[in-house]
Amino acid sequence: MDENNLSRDVPAYLVDGWKLYPDQLLTPAQIASTADTSSVTTYIGQFLNLSAFHRNKDSYGTATYRLLLHYDGAPATFSLLLPEIYSSSKVYVNGELVGQTGSISPYQPQIKDLVCSFTLTEDTELVVQTANYTHYYSGMTFPPVLGSAACMYTMNAVRMIFYGFLCFFSLAIALFTLPFWTQKGSRHHRLSLCLGVLVLSFCVRILYPFIHLLGLGSIRLLYTMEDAASMLGIFCILAIVLLYMGIPLSHGKGAMLCRCAGTMLLVSIIVPLAVLPVFPTYTFVYGKMISIYKLLVALLLICLTFYSSVRQNYKAKWLLGGVTIYGTSLFAGTVLINRYEPAYTGWLDEYGVFALVLCFSMFMFLENRSMIAENESLTFHLQEEVELKTQDIAGLINERQRFLSEFLHDLKSPMASILTYTQLIQENQIQLDPDTASLLTVIEDKCSDMAGRIKTMQDFTVENNLEFCMEPLDLYLLLQQFHHSNQPDVELDGIDFLFSSRLTEGACMILGNREKLLRMLENLVYNAVAATPADGTITLTLRKESDHALITVSDTGCGIAPEEISHVFNRFYTNRPNGKGLGLYIVKTIVTEHKGTIDLHSVPSEGTSFIISIPLLHQL
Repeated sequence: MDENNLSRDVPAYLVDGWKLYPDQLLTPAQIASTADTSSVTTYIGQFLNLSAFHRNKDSYGTATYRLLLHYDGAPATFSLLLPEIYSSSKVYVNGELVGQTGSISPYQPQIKDLVCSFTLTEDTELVVQTANYTHYYSGMTFPPVLGSAACMYTMNAVRMIFYGFLCFFSLAIALFTLPFWTQKGSRHHRLSLCLGVLVLSFCVRILYPFIHLLGLGSIRLLYTMEDAASMLGIFCILAIVLLYMGIPLSHGKGAMLCRCAGTMLLVSIIVPLAVLPVFPTYTFVYGKMISIYKLLVALLLICLTFYSSVRQNYKAKWLLGGVTIYGTSLFAGTVLINRYEPAYTGWLDEYGVFALVLCFSMFMFLENRSMIAENESLTFHLQEEVELKTQDIAGLINERQRFLSEFLHDLKSPMASILTYTQLIQENQIQLDPDTASLLTVIEDKCSDMAGRIKTMQDFTVENNLEFCMEPLDLYLLLQQFHHSNQPDVELDGIDFLFSSRLTEGACMILGNREKLLRMLENLVYNAVAATPADGTITLTLRKESDHALITVSDTGCGIAPEEISHVFNRFYTNRPNGKGLGLYIVKTIVTEHKGTIDLHSVPSEGTSFIISIPLLHQL
């Protein structure tokens, strides 16, 4: 060890020069008192487990690691970081126990980053005992790090910040794409869904530094979760590539690849939880199978993206570039296993997944921007098309209304002539036999009925043809003038017609059509005249309530039966023998055109009130 480097907070990675005692738990005293005949000189990472020392390839067992350090410098206190020893351990420095994880006897696994502080002298002996009956890794697979306390703190802080950034940034991307998951039935929806599941599985996978820091959870369950998250991510990446290439996932080659990926996902869950605890000799086979699968997937992804990149647009380059980076990192990480361990940050395939997430997010951003631009263009053209169609339909309706009006006018003349001649025959007392006179009466009745129907149709056609132009109106002046003009006609039948308002001129402005509002008032008032006896009263009232003007037309007439109230505004509904059933329907239509509402309150034998609410001008 170099004093100058260690004192300048430069960490020393203790990789080479280790003595490994497989299947032995030796204390420092036992090592010193026995001949060294069973040790193997190794470097950390050369053996991921103990299967190389067992004929049946069983990866479980115990082991002891020993390292001698020579330090050129004055004795000083330093810290030793031992990352993730599988699956329980004891650490001795110069024969003194300085730290442990879990329990070796009785066996109780615990995987965490262990930090020990000790005084480094000229010659220092490190002895690490390990035991593993849980995980397919055994002993030390990551090199211990020696340095100052500040150096160890910095390394841990940088690592936690790195993984925290990956996790939370990826979750933010998943939340960004969440609205697109609901667009069912489209390729865009399936791509967004695959991205979301990929990001969530990636976040679950990279939580392990935080879990190991705290030493929490069941070891077997945690590593099963990590493996399953990795396999689920591979499944999503395959699905993304196949979807974008237009290969269906439900049949053919796409379905076959998806079934293979799904099978490996199930294997990564079932084997560590159910098979390896009973048959630990299969750990070696399981590890090789996972490595071979990752290599094949990496090669497949690289080939597919290279083939697809030739004929895709610039937006797809982001997606295909990310998949290429991931495939390359997956291949390199599998080939370089035991040769590359990250000191501060992450593994190669973790970089690859994060790069894929970033590239896919850019791809989704460009796709969504294109969709928004396309939707805006379609909406603009749709509005133009709707306006054209509306003009055509309006023109057709007006033409038909004009034709109907002219037809009714032409039909009215011969009908009036027939009725006139019939009445002349009757008035001149022409000698007719009783049967002919009876038939003549029937003709007169039918003609009168037909004339009434033609008049109704003319009224309805005229109402629909009223030009609907809105302008600012003083509702107080309008009602005052209407009352003044119609009071003599209403009171001719012995009915009092009153107008009540506390408003002044100009205090009740609305946006409306004068002719239609007058038609509305005429229908209401003269309906009230028909229902009110000679000594009754009809009251027209105007008041304001909040941001609306309220017009009330009330009478002291016969009222409306409760069962009829819900029908009175229906077209052609009437309870009067000679009624047309259009008056209140026209009233309701005019109120709706003015963005208002109409309510009806009636008590049989006491009277009826119609309350109309119209927004004031400053509220429109």
